[in-house]
Amino acid sequence: MTSHSLTLDRVSYRLADGRPLFSDLSFSFEPVATGLVGANGAGKSVLARLLAGKLSPDDGRVHRSGQVFLLPTPGYPPRGTVGELAGVGAELAALARIEAGSIDEADFACVGDHWDLRERLQQQWQAMQLPADLDPAQPASRLSGGQAMQVALSGAWASGADWLILDEPSNHLDARHRHQLYVQLQQWQGGLLAISHDRGLLAQMAQIVELDAHGLHRYGGPWQHYADTRAAEREAAAAQLEHARAQHRQQQRSAREQNERQQQRQARGNREAREAN
Repeated sequence: MTSHSLTLDRVSYRLADGRPLFSDLSFSFEPVATGLVGANGAGKSVLARLLAGKLSPDDGRVHRSGQVFLLPTPGYPPRGTVGELAGVGAELAALARIEAGSIDEADFACVGDHWDLRERLQQQWQAMQLPADLDPAQPASRLSGGQAMQVALSGAWASGADWLILDEPSNHLDARHRHQLYVQLQQWQGGLLAISHDRGLLAQMAQIVELDAHGLHRYGGPWQHYADTRAAEREAAAAQLEHARAQHRQQQRSAREQNERQQQRQARGNREAREAN
């Protein structure tokens, strides 16, 4: 498989009120299973949309090598149709119009090379053991949380994308369906970026990337490696801080002792001057 990458080149993005969310952000995501972590409000979901081309940066550029499929945070109950939940609602609609006689170039451009999209979706649903009568046109609200996630993932598989970006994919899933999600993602052959707080999911990742106010930081290895490394960093930072505080206390103590010695010398000088007089 061709190696694909997602690269941020000095990207800046400002919120609607003008506050900067990212400034001069540069980073390259490797085509391996990557977990993206960070505090709430750090901008992980915005970053996912920037990488997928759903948002444009205020400054800088996002370079995409290959097709990117973004699966946003799943709501429950899901809205729209099953096809829309799979992320291919527009393609299915365009395909239906072409079959009905449309010669609009926009419809053909939308379908692209995915003329067998319905068949690929059905194959995915069968492999996932979803109901045999599942139809792309039916309301997605009829699906359970686990079924909704499976349908959403099936669109990524059927799209033939080179990159899959997931935003909190295990939300609304019970333990059984979370495990099923982990197994499915292990079969994904392209680049994978998963935004998640789910440690079970993050344990499946080849590396962890953290987003904070200073930018993006890569940590080799899955969640436990990241957690151990961060704990060691915090311990080292605490030791460094304590060392700095100890030095500061020593400097204050030295300055105080020096001042006391100076005052003693001055007092002794004054006393000797009085005695001389």
